[in-house]
Amino acid sequence: MHKNSQVCAKIGFMISVEEATQLLNLHLADWGSENVSLDNALGRILRESVVADRDFPPFDRVAMDGVALRFAEWSAGLRRFDVSGEAPAGIQPPTLSEPASVVEVATGAVLPPGADTVVPYEHLQHDGKEVVIVTEKMMKGQNVHRQGSDRRKGDLLLYSGQTIGPAEMGVLATVGKTTIEVGRLPKTAILNTGDELVSTEATPQPWEIRMSNGWVLNSLLQKKGISPTLFQGNDSLIDLKIIVKKILSEYNLLIITGGVSAGKRDYLPDLLPELGIKKVFHKVAQRPGKPMWFGQSEHGQTVFALPGNPISTTACACRYLVPWIRRSLKSNTFDAEHVILGEQIVFEPSMTCFMPASLENRQGRLVAFPKPSNGSGDLGKLPEADGFLELPAANTVFHEDTVLDFYRF
Repeated sequence: MHKNSQVCAKIGFMISVEEATQLLNLHLADWGSENVSLDNALGRILRESVVADRDFPPFDRVAMDGVALRFAEWSAGLRRFDVSGEAPAGIQPPTLSEPASVVEVATGAVLPPGADTVVPYEHLQHDGKEVVIVTEKMMKGQNVHRQGSDRRKGDLLLYSGQTIGPAEMGVLATVGKTTIEVGRLPKTAILNTGDELVSTEATPQPWEIRMSNGWVLNSLLQKKGISPTLFQGNDSLIDLKIIVKKILSEYNLLIITGGVSAGKRDYLPDLLPELGIKKVFHKVAQRPGKPMWFGQSEHGQTVFALPGNPISTTACACRYLVPWIRRSLKSNTFDAEHVILGEQIVFEPSMTCFMPASLENRQGRLVAFPKPSNGSGDLGKLPEADGFLELPAANTVFHEDTVLDFYRF
């Protein structure tokens, strides 16, 4: 039998990455929405539309420090003007009533009524009482940011599904939105399982390791505004049942690492349905992360049970968990970036591969360079990478310059 045929026979009971993605999309959660103050809105997902409460800018705005005048007077040949007043930003300006006069203006000020053009200081001579225009190149309306030229009152500025970043914060502030409707974040727990795990501050015995997966997952979720609670459990069926049951009674989302494969002490695939979490899928034709388990209760509680090896946990979280959370929050952002492969990769098993890779910006092209790990337990490889390349199962050879999906940490 051909090598790939043998592999296919072994993975025939698994679903594909594409099928897993479709099932996740069919089982999104709905945690509702909530109102937050502006100072707590950064990074949240909008659940309302935001419109301009007045024109942008709300008045004819001076765009440079200088003097405001009537262009017709300069066009008729006048070069010497009297200074009739001053208009700093933040006050009602005086009217330009005399044709042969100017008003000194500051950037951000309201253009004085009667004026239509601003001449910057570097294009004039000024002695305090009068100015002389020394440039012969002027246009009517120059250096004036016209009222409503950016947006009109009632125009849509932000829409539901946008992530609130620094630019969105500025828009919310300028329209006076002190309270914003956003997607409610899930109350989330992370459960690390394994008798070999000890706390970060402990000195492990030769047969033990410090717990790290929880900190990886915690960091990924913190970047999305979620502050999970970390739990630790051993490989006892009785103990796991107690702690999982308790977590499910208090949390919307449970992420488990370890205990989900086919070993004698991998109790979770049978235990979770017993506790009311219906299996949606278990095992995906991918490397790393084949034993991944996903399920939901009839009340909407969701469980992601991820393989315990660090690269498996991280790859599954980046490829499935984080996008699923964003979509459940009604985010309209894309899950993956498109990058250019910087060197050829050969991956023979007929399953999807998630390969650690670093990114370089080369003359505007985002180029990914593989950082192959020494197996799914090679946590030390991850700091060399920026995320994971997705190598589809349909191919075994991926040539340089191939466009691939990339999932950042």
